[in-house]
Amino acid sequence: MNLMSYFQAIHWSRLLRRLRAKAAPGAIASPKMKLYDLILGIALFVTIGVFEMAQAGNNTCNGRTVEAAAAELMSRSTSPMVRVLVTLLKTEAQDRAALDSETARMADVFHQDGAILAEPISGQPLVVVEIDRNLLLRLAQHPQVACIAEDAPNAPH
Repeated sequence: MNLMSYFQAIHWSRLLRRLRAKAAPGAIASPKMKLYDLILGIALFVTIGVFEMAQAGNNTCNGRTVEAAAAELMSRSTSPMVRVLVTLLKTEAQDRAALDSETARMADVFHQDGAILAEPISGQPLVVVEIDRNLLLRLAQHPQVACIAEDAPNAPH
């Protein structure tokens, strides 16, 4: 959890305190209400932290960064060429036509970046890419790439 979360929790706690002060002006100074404010602040701090952890989980590739996944594939590969399954970031508002258009566009981008093969998978935010293993890190650093995984038979994706 970062410092911004701490300040957000303080902000919400103070806002709720002001609202309570308008409803019951004399009750704010009591020790019981101060304890209540402390507990409320801690609860807000924890809630914001849990939300941020869930959001951070959406930006990882099987618990790792995309670059770390690419680096692992580079180190494991004995061949100069690797075949990977690239997962693209998908916005919630994308329909299937927009998704297919975006994956086709990204396949073209991957071709331009040195991929021998870049085939989009229809209806999914996925592109199968064959590329020189030394170019994997550059592929992983593309802002639209959410995950890179080895595309092998029976490999977990």
